[in-house]
This record gives sequence, C-alpha cells and structure tokens, in this order.
Amino acid sequence: MHNSINIRKAGFFLLLFSIYLLAICVPISIAGDNIAIGIGIAGLLLMLLSGDYKKFPPIKPLLFFLLPPLLTIIIQVNPAFLRCSSIRQHILPYFQVFKVLREKNVLNRILILLGLSTILLFLSLLFTALTWQSVKHINFNSLMLHNHLAIAKGFLGHHLTTASVLTLILFLFFGFFLKERKTFYLVIVVVSTFGLILTQARSAWLGLIAGFFIVSLLVVKNKKQFFVILLVIISFFISISFITTLRVRFLSSFNPNASYSNIDRLSLWDSYIISFKRYSLKQKLFGAGTKTREYIKRNFVDSFKYITGTKIDSSILKNHFHGGAAHNIYLRYLGEVGVVGLLGYVLFWLYVLRINLIKAKDSVYRNVFISLSGGYISFLVIGFFEDNFVDATVKIALMFILGINFYLLQADKTNITPKDKLRDNYENTY
Repeated sequence: MHNSINIRKAGFFLLLFSIYLLAICVPISIAGDNIAIGIGIAGLLLMLLSGDYKKFPPIKPLLFFLLPPLLTIIIQVNPAFLRCSSIRQHILPYFQVFKVLREKNVLNRILILLGLSTILLFLSLLFTALTWQSVKHINFNSLMLHNHLAIAKGFLGHHLTTASVLTLILFLFFGFFLKERKTFYLVIVVVSTFGLILTQARSAWLGLIAGFFIVSLLVVKNKKQFFVILLVIISFFISISFITTLRVRFLSSFNPNASYSNIDRLSLWDSYIISFKRYSLKQKLFGAGTKTREYIKRNFVDSFKYITGTKIDSSILKNHFHGGAAHNIYLRYLGEVGVVGLLGYVLFWLYVLRINLIKAKDSVYRNVFISLSGGYISFLVIGFFEDNFVDATVKIALMFILGINFYLLQADKTNITPKDKLRDNYENTY
C-alpha cells in the first residue's frame, strides 16, 4: 500500500511537471512539447501502475476521428498508413492536462505560463517581421529594420502553424477575460491578435473574423462586452488597412490569380476531387490511404493546366505540388480515409461544439465555452485552406486546450470550480 502511494506521488509529480512544461512550450517549441509529452507518459504509466484509473477524460469524442483511419488500415491491410500524419494523433496532452486539473487546482498557473510564453512568441514574430531574420539564426552583421513587414514565422518555424496555435490561444484567453475581467487575459488577447496579423496567414485572418462573429452573436450581454469585442475587431482591421503589405496580402485572399499560393491550392483541390471521383466504391468509403498522394500526383499536371491555362514544367513541379499536401483538411480526409473518415472528423467537431454551446446556456463558464466554440469555428475555417488538424504542433496545442475545455465541462457538471474545488486525500498529502 505504501509503495503504491509513493508510485502515485512520483507519477503525479511527473505529470504536473509535464503540464507546466507544455504550457511554456506550446507557443514556442515543438521539441519542448515532445519532451513534455514524454515526461507525461511516464507520469501516466506510474499512476496507472499504482492502480489509479480515475479522473481521466472522456474518450468518446476522440473515437470519431480515430476509428475511421484504423478502418482504412484494416480494410486495405496496409499498416504503413500508421506512419501517415492523419493517423499519428498527438492526443496525449488531452489526457495529461485533464488528469492534472482534476487532481489539483493549477489552472491559473497554467494560464499564466501559457500567457507569458505567448508574449514571447509575439516578440519573436515582431522581430522576424521587422528584421526579416529567423529568431533561431540571427545574423548580427546584417541586423537592421526594414520598411516592409516580412511574413513572420517566430519560434515555431512556419507562419501557418504559428497562426493556428495563436488562434486557439486567443479564444481561450478571450473567454477567461470575459468571465474574470483580468487585465492579463486581455493583454494576451491583444498580443495574440497582433501576432496573427504579423504571420500574414490569410486563412487565420478569415478564421478570426468568423470566430469573433459567432462569439459576438452569442456572448454579448452588455455594452462592456460589446466594446471589448469591437476593440479587437477594429484593431485587426486598422492594422491590415493602414499597412500596405498587410492590405495587399488580405485582398489577395479573394483573387484566385493573385499569387501562386492561391493557384497551387486550387490545383491541389482539383486534383483531390478528380482522384476521389475515380476511386472505387471501397476507396470512396474508406479512402486510398498511402496511395492518395500517388493518385494526386497523376492528376496534378492536368489540374494545374485547367486552373492556369498553361502546362507546368516538370522541373518546377515539386515547387507547386507541395508533396501532395491538400492544404484543405476536409479534402485530405476525403482522399486518405474517405467519406467515413471525413464524416468522423465532422462529427467530432459537431460533438465538441454542441456540448460547449449546450453547457453555455446556464454555466458559470458560459463565456469561456462560447469563446472556445468561436475558436473551434475559426479552426474549422482555417481547415478549408490548411492541413491544420494533422500538423503535430497544432494538434498538441489543440489537445492541450481541449483538455482544459473538458475539465471545465466536468467541473461544471459536478458543481465545482477551480477556486472552491475540494482536494482529495492525495492532494492533502502531496
């Protein structure tokens, strides 16, 4: 019995440390994320070894998007599909953060660490945008400020990845600000908004507009809340309108021929649609798995010619093909795991949105649930232009925030809050 308690204490210590590390690393370091997850796995295993099987999050939501890829593997008898990014689900942070929060009241600490780390991410984006240099490889000999803003990547190394992570963080903190009115939370919202602007990720900009539109419809109950939302939206549009680089970038979203980025996406989308039409019935239902990119490549040249009117030269094909990545999570799921897989992905989000919005009707976390829903809708909009759900860095951030989300749902269900939650015997001895 004594050994079991000691094992549980050691397991929880590792788990708690992993969550603090994740809160720091989610906005700034994919390597740190993986280390934190590894430490968390060790903690979870020790707690399970001690006989602790309680206070874990519901698995039901995850089954919606986990089962279809497994069916694809079984039906195609192709274990190699396990290596594909659409099935390598980085879901462990969901379990880690939920378990820790159910055991110990550390939500405020997590939010503080996550917020401070988000400020560091913003500073890295600002540096990149103004100096045109990577924060990881600074050349001090040529360090100078430029008149035009560069696309900012920051610590995470890719502006689209950074934008998706910032979007999720922004709406998390916006919900807590509406609930608790803490200045620190508002600072993170503003910093995240301007960070999104600096990434110049047009898909995230469109997602932000959609998310705040939904939140403004559901959450506004008084003038103060209305003006806070209005302030964020006005700041966003002023920044874009008065800076030429950003204005041109934003307007290019609505012109298919404005850049090769637009043309490449349209060509890839057309390739995925043509390939799906040529699938067998089994492939239409369960996808083509590892063969998807092969089919896409066969059709890409014709799709590119259809979109642009010119034939693409084989020497530059790879520059436009982007490895066959769909840049549309819905078409990617349709191609790799078929109608069943796409349906599972959509049902997952419908479940999450439904449970949040139902709870928002009479919950003390009403504004948090609504704001998180706005963030998820933003994420869904971004998904029309990016493979955001299967990006490892983004998935870790998403599962981390979903863990917090489902903890709040459970805390509300059991009529406890992070401020007045009763500690169990273990917490009193820890």
